[in-house]
Amino acid sequence: DLLALEEEAVAGRAGGDALAHQTRLGLEPEQLRRGAGGADDSVSRDLAQAFKLFERAAAQGDPWGLNNLGGLYEMGWGTVADRNKALELYKQALAAGNTQAQQNIDRLTATIASAAQAQ
Repeated sequence: DLLALEEEAVAGRAGGDALAHQTRLGLEPEQLRRGAGGADDSVSRDLAQAFKLFERAAAQGDPWGLNNLGGLYEMGWGTVADRNKALELYKQALAAGNTQAQQNIDRLTATIASAAQAQ
């Protein structure tokens, strides 16, 4: 589930030191939690802010920033949905070392293929 993966990445539970790495990129943990929504319900979700933060991390080549930005594009959260852009970002995330991105690539490729066959 993309939402769970994004929350895990923001909370630092996925990808080992994802949160520490994003902090080194200038993204403060509380800023990330506010922007992407926290693991608990006490933190409000601001998808436009999450988009800006993950876009900033992605621009610096951060593997989780690329993956999470892809998720936002795929779901249309904080931006207009764009599956092709999402797929491109997932591929960049994989190339940057985020192995979780492969599952996203596989799932989204299958979704795109199914939609094409339905037309």
